[in-house]
Order: sequence, then C-alpha cells, then structure tokens
Amino acid sequence: MDVFVTGDTTLRYEQNLTGRHLAIVVLSVNYWPILKDHAGKILAAIEVARPGWFVVADCGKFSR
Repeated sequence: MDVFVTGDTTLRYEQNLTGRHLAIVVLSVNYWPILKDHAGKILAAIEVARPGWFVVADCGKFSR
C-alpha cells in the first residue's frame, strides 16, 4: 500500500479515494519546528492508514 503524506488540509475535499489503493495522511501543520516533535504521531497515522482513507495526524497548530 502507498501512503501520501501532505500538509494540504483541503485535499480531502478535493479528491475522491473510492476504489484507490492509496491512503492519505494529512498533517495538521506543515511547519518543521512543530512537526519534528510529533514524528510518533505521524508514524502512528501512517500505520493505521488503509487504502482509500484520509487520516489526520494532529501535530498542533502554528502560531506566532
């Protein structure tokens, strides 16, 4: 199975995965200083992902 990891939070509304062999893991943020502390959550999301699924890896939010 292939997994596509993205920071594009709107992708789930733009793509239909019905019948696809691809899983998509959506990161809640795409800012490296935040992501690097959440590698375990990202890996866990990848492990539970199944073909045709969207899975969100909640890594927090970016704030200034």
